Amino acid sequence: MSDTEKEIDDLVRNLATRNLARMQGYISHLRFPNFKGLQRNLRIDLKFPVTALVGPNGCGKSSVLHAMYGMPFKQSTSDFYFSTKLDPIEDRAKDQVRYIYGYWHAESQSIVEVRKIRVQNKNKDYEYFEPDGRTSKSADMDGMDPMPQTQFSGRSRDRWDGINKEVKYINSKLTIGAFERAMTFKPEGQKKPESHRLLLNAARKLHGVFSGSTRTHMGPKEAVLQNFALEKEEISVLARILSRPYSDVQCLSHMFFVGQKYGEFTARFSRKNQDSNFIYSDFLAGSGELCAVKIVHEIYSSVKGSLVLLDEPETCLHPGAQRELLNFLLTMAKAKNLQIVFTTHSPELIRKLPKSAVKVFQELTDGKFSVLQEVVPEVAFNRLGAIFGGNKLIFVEDALSKAIVESAVRFLDVAHHSIQVLFYGGGFEWLLGKFIPSNLERADILVLLDGDVQERKPFFKSIPSPSLLPQSDLTTTWLENAAGIAVYLPKNGGLGAAQNLGHEKALVSSYLSWCIRNLRFLPGDSPENIALTILKPGSAELNSAEAKNALNAFMKERDIKDSSELAGAIKQTCFTLTREHPVLKNVCDQIEGWINANQ
Repeated sequence: MSDTEKEIDDLVRNLATRNLARMQGYISHLRFPNFKGLQRNLRIDLKFPVTALVGPNGCGKSSVLHAMYGMPFKQSTSDFYFSTKLDPIEDRAKDQVRYIYGYWHAESQSIVEVRKIRVQNKNKDYEYFEPDGRTSKSADMDGMDPMPQTQFSGRSRDRWDGINKEVKYINSKLTIGAFERAMTFKPEGQKKPESHRLLLNAARKLHGVFSGSTRTHMGPKEAVLQNFALEKEEISVLARILSRPYSDVQCLSHMFFVGQKYGEFTARFSRKNQDSNFIYSDFLAGSGELCAVKIVHEIYSSVKGSLVLLDEPETCLHPGAQRELLNFLLTMAKAKNLQIVFTTHSPELIRKLPKSAVKVFQELTDGKFSVLQEVVPEVAFNRLGAIFGGNKLIFVEDALSKAIVESAVRFLDVAHHSIQVLFYGGGFEWLLGKFIPSNLERADILVLLDGDVQERKPFFKSIPSPSLLPQSDLTTTWLENAAGIAVYLPKNGGLGAAQNLGHEKALVSSYLSWCIRNLRFLPGDSPENIALTILKPGSAELNSAEAKNALNAFMKERDIKDSSELAGAIKQTCFTLTREHPVLKNVCDQIEGWINANQ
C-alpha cells in the first residue's frame, strides 16, 4: 500500500468517528419533493463529510449540486436553474419546484428542516428560490414536522432559519485558461495574423503585470481583477498532486484580451530543476495543472465550516493525481470542518471512500432518477464502467447490446464469471472520447460498439497504425479532425514546447494502438437488427429507423413493456440457440480473438 493510500485510509477512519449530526451548519440530508428530473420525494442522506455523486451523464448529479449551492442563507439556486422560452419551468398550484434540507439545531437538540421554493417576480421578470413557511398546506404534503411551541432562536413563526455559511462551487469542466479560450473562441471572420497579433499583445501586458509593472489597464479600463500568488502550503499540495517541483505559482484574473467582457484566468508556474528555473504560463501548461490550481486555491482559502461543491474535479488529472486530490479533500475536510460534495466519473475518487459516502444515481422506467445510498465501491465502479479485481470487462453502448453480448459469452471456453458486460449510458462518443482516453493503460477492457458507428465515424472502421503515420499527424487536433469526435486526452504541460509536443504524440499513439487492440463492433448496423434476427428468425436486414420501428412493433405484439423485459426475452431465446447462430458466432469470435491477443 502506498503512503498516499495509507493516509487516505487513516483520514477516512478519523472522519468516520465525527458526530456529523451535531456539527453546526452541517447539512444532514436532502429531500426533493419536486425538483428537475429527480424522483419525487427523493432523499439523500449525507453521513460522511466528503460525499461522491456517481452516475451517467444527465442523471441529476449536477442538479443536486445546484440545489445545495442555493441552500444556505442569501444563496439561490436560480443562479443555475431558471425558466426560459427554450426550456420553460411549469409550476403547478401548491406544487412548486422545491427542495428541503436538514441540519442540526443545537438549542432544540434536533434535526430541523428548511424548505426553499421557486418564486417568480413577474413585475421584474426575475425568479429566485426563497425559504417557505411551514404553515402552508404543501408543507404537510412534504411531511415536514410541525414547528415547536418553544421560541427557540434561529426560527420565525412558521419556519426555521437557513444555515449561514460560505459556499464554494468549483466546476472543473469550465476551467479553461485565458490563452486556450482566446485561441479556441475567435471572433467571426478574424484572420489568423490579426488573432496572432492580439494574443502577442495580451501576452506582453500579462508579462508586464507578472514582472511587477503598474500598467494594468486595457485602454481606459482596469484590466487586472485579481493578482495573487499561491501560498507555500498551497504550492506544496499542488506539487504533490501533480508530481512537479513547483517553486512559485502566480495567478491573475484579468481582461487583457480584446473584446473581453469578463475575467479570464491565467497562471504562471515556476519549476526549479537542478540546472535551471523553468517558467511558463497556462499557454504551455496542461489543463490538469490549471484545474488543480483552481481547486487547491479555492478550498485552501475557504473559511472553516464552508460547503464545498465540485463538479467533476478529476477533469484532466491522471489516476495518481486523482488519488492525491482525494487525499487533499479529506485532509481539508478534517482540518477545516468542511462539508464537501462532488460529482465524478472517476473510480480513483471513490475507491477508498466508505459506502456511506457514495451515492449512485440510476434511471427509473419513467425517466426520473433515483439514488442508491450506502453503495460499496464495486457497485459504483460498475456504474462508471470500471471493474475491481482480475475480471475482464466488455463495455457496450446500451442494455440491448449488453443482453446480446451476455448471451454470447456463455458459449465461450473462458469461465463465465471472469467476464463482465457493462454499459454506462454515455453513448459511443463518450466511450471513444472520454472513457478510452482514461483507460489507455488497461489491457483488460474491450469496447464493443454498435455496428452503425463504423458508418457514422468511418475512421474507426480502419484505424491507422501510429507507426505508419507521419509524426506531424500525431496531434490531438489531427485525431479529432480525422475521427470526427472530441477526444479528451489528458494534457501534461509545463515541460517545454518540444517535450509537450512529444508527450502529445505519445498519447495519440497510445490512443490509436489501444483502439486497434481493444475496440470491436457488433455485427450489422444496429442492435435492433440483431435483436430481430434472434427473436424473429428470417427477418430481413432493415435500416436503423426501420429496425427500431419493427422491434417496437414486436414488443407491442408480445406485450414486452420495456428494455429490461426485452433483454430477458433475448437471453431466453438465446438459450434455445447454438454458438453457430450467425450473430452469436460473430460476437464469440470477436471476444475470443481479443482475449487470445491479450494473453
